[in-house]
Amino acid sequence: TLSANAILGRLRSICMPYIGRPFKDEQIASLSQTIDGVMKQMVQEDYAQRIDVSLSASRLDRINGVLRASVRFIPPLSIEAITVEITLEPPAAGI
Repeated sequence: TLSANAILGRLRSICMPYIGRPFKDEQIASLSQTIDGVMKQMVQEDYAQRIDVSLSASRLDRINGVLRASVRFIPPLSIEAITVEITLEPPAAGI
């Protein structure tokens, strides 16, 4: 849907400065707060009725600068929620 593309695109752009570099819990907490604020703004702009994003990263993910996000949202005029699992990682070398 258009909502999904817009939400995931915005999420990627917010997370890009973190991708490919090691990060710590504090950085994930700060990033989560930023994402929450942006997603609230997107709800106000009618991209969705509700958007919830939770970030996770294993110890190895943190070292390699990889973030995993679970994005759950309710599109406008819908009663069903959509959940998307996305992994944000640096592009593979040679591609």
